[in-house]
Amino acid sequence: MCVCYCWMPVFSLWISNANRNIKIYILYFKNGMWVGERTVEGFSKSVNPLIQKGAKGQPNYLIKLIREKSTVGFHGVAVFDQTDDYNIPSVPYPDIQSSNCWRLAVVTLTTIAVSLPEIEKEEVDCLLECVREGLLYVTLVEKNLNFMYDSQQAAETLWREISTNKWLRKELQNPAFQKSTAGQIVKWFRDNDATHYLEGGIWNRDMHRLICGKSMYRITETILCTYNTNIDDATLSQKELFDSLSSMIADIIAACLTNLPQIIIMKCHYMSAIKERRTRVKDAAQLLGETTEIIRLLQDHRIPRMNPSDMPFLNKWRAYFRNPSSSDEGHASLLLDVSEPPRAVDYDPPRS
Repeated sequence: MCVCYCWMPVFSLWISNANRNIKIYILYFKNGMWVGERTVEGFSKSVNPLIQKGAKGQPNYLIKLIREKSTVGFHGVAVFDQTDDYNIPSVPYPDIQSSNCWRLAVVTLTTIAVSLPEIEKEEVDCLLECVREGLLYVTLVEKNLNFMYDSQQAAETLWREISTNKWLRKELQNPAFQKSTAGQIVKWFRDNDATHYLEGGIWNRDMHRLICGKSMYRITETILCTYNTNIDDATLSQKELFDSLSSMIADIIAACLTNLPQIIIMKCHYMSAIKERRTRVKDAAQLLGETTEIIRLLQDHRIPRMNPSDMPFLNKWRAYFRNPSSSDEGHASLLLDVSEPPRAVDYDPPRS
């Protein structure tokens, strides 16, 4: 059995309206048979409490980040790494993949943001909590739709380091930063990364550290090229850099989370045993409750008309922004299209 929740316009069905709007639900078997209305109503009563439970645990910090910092069109996804566009030479270890991992991009940008000493501790702590909540869902997307073991393990390692105020075993609360400009701090990350590469060959270094280092190199070079003279003459303030990094972080997380509807549906696919079916449907219902507000927000962000199979991949998003098709005018919806099934059947819904 597969369960698809189709909202109009997107996930607008609230629990209190579930029975009145029952036809917004579509339930069907793998063989394409339509589940009858009586079954849908019974299933609704069974699942609604789980959706409500999820809604009580919605990620409020993440919602605030997306609402306040994310841009229409996910601009940050296009600009956070432009090493290819700027033709930056000598990007080290070209065979090491570091640019297709959502988590690694988010954590690398966060590393720079939290190192800026002029930013109030409250703002830094808030950003860290936003990222912590966001990474829970980004991880869910990556593990189900875009599994890249080395890069994702590198991101996990780097995130654990941030919790101890370190980056690749170096102190993030560097005393030298107290007298540094925003540009000088960015250059510190770039230059320390270059030193890291020159210390030894790939076989003498931990692979995860190399991946983290390459990600930092690409992002810091992009920042330096983007701001150029503002970096050199110190007119870029730490607050301006922090806000820019926060916006990119929000956009990358938001773009990744456009895949949440796929995850919700996948949780109801590929089930054989009844016990497994009930467990996965309950998980899907709770996830739906947690993320309904996020999905609503994303619908207003002009989701690009990409091939749905490309959307779990960060490099596909970046490629799209570099060369958007002229036929892709307008924006896509997170509505889940389900072809009309041929006949109705009744099925005993899973019990809570």
